[in-house]
Amino acid sequence: MNPQAQTTSIEQAFSLSYRLTRNAFAVGVLAVLAVNGLGCGIEPGGSAEEEATSLDAVFTNNPWSTSWTAENPTTSTVTDDGGLTRMHYQSSSATTSMAWMFRTQAPADADVFFTWDYSGLHEGSQAHARVVAFAAGPNGLTTIRLLGTPDQPQPVSGSFAFSNKYDTALRVYEGYKYGFLIAGDHADGLILQGDLNVQYRAEKIVKSIQFGGQLWPASPGQFSNIEQIAPPGEFIREVRVYWNDDVIRGVSWAYSDDSCVHAGPCMIGNIGATFPITGWKQWTSKNITFNSSERLGSCTIRDSGFGYRSLRELELKKHPALDATRTTTVTFGPDGFDSERTTDTDGDYLVGFYGVYNNDGFFASIGLITRKPQ
Repeated sequence: MNPQAQTTSIEQAFSLSYRLTRNAFAVGVLAVLAVNGLGCGIEPGGSAEEEATSLDAVFTNNPWSTSWTAENPTTSTVTDDGGLTRMHYQSSSATTSMAWMFRTQAPADADVFFTWDYSGLHEGSQAHARVVAFAAGPNGLTTIRLLGTPDQPQPVSGSFAFSNKYDTALRVYEGYKYGFLIAGDHADGLILQGDLNVQYRAEKIVKSIQFGGQLWPASPGQFSNIEQIAPPGEFIREVRVYWNDDVIRGVSWAYSDDSCVHAGPCMIGNIGATFPITGWKQWTSKNITFNSSERLGSCTIRDSGFGYRSLRELELKKHPALDATRTTTVTFGPDGFDSERTTDTDGDYLVGFYGVYNNDGFFASIGLITRKPQ
């Protein structure tokens, strides 16, 4: 899910013809905003300029506050543990629609990056949910729709779960409020409850190009989906690729904390820091290594157009200015291909891969996951 950012006034953001949800919810939100001074002196109806997101912001101070407030403490709680903010709400009344606000005050001007997961239970028919991130500032209020839109809430049926592992960027301003607004409604149920967990990250995680015949995620059965991201602060220190005369069969990578991931068939051998994986020695293999100062400059993915289209070659190129070993480019896979695609990563850290593996023994597509340096 790719949330779209919009900058607008408080009134436009949260009432807009009462379209955020049912009328009762919109009125309730405006009341909460007014009582708690979310706008920090901004009058409803005032416009704000679009705030461009920096992809390489350098933080001298941690801009993520650890002091959060749940605005309706009778039905909601919030805790923060070093950048992991846990928000919980629960209502067992017959109210058809409710809203919960969780907010804090920014300790510094910054672009903050976060990932999130949201799960819960909205009982009854015609149940919906919305999640909005917001940040007040000197020019107005910025909102990011994480789930649902002003015109259409996210339908949910009983228990639900949503997540975004890739960073959302929100501009915050010192002394101004920012946080999250959750809305829930149903036609005839009793329970509205849920948990929104937000993980602050100091760097932005980027999903780079995916190339091949089957886009991620694929339906289970013939295909297996791959998605692995380094732990916070870690990066890929080694990539090893295995192939035969036909296609690339497997990819393994080790993180800077020595944990290891294998993608492909023959998942045997040590699943740890040991390289190479002994179970794949029957294939040709090659590796590329990165130290803490070496980062990725570009990636080229080449495929075969036969059948489902398989991954034929993978080429990783270190950023020339950040290449201590001068092993600038390494190409993996058998010679010959039908089509290719290149993306420039401009010195990002390589932190993971995602894609689709065909259970017949080849990659139907692959893509990179990178992290902007601090």
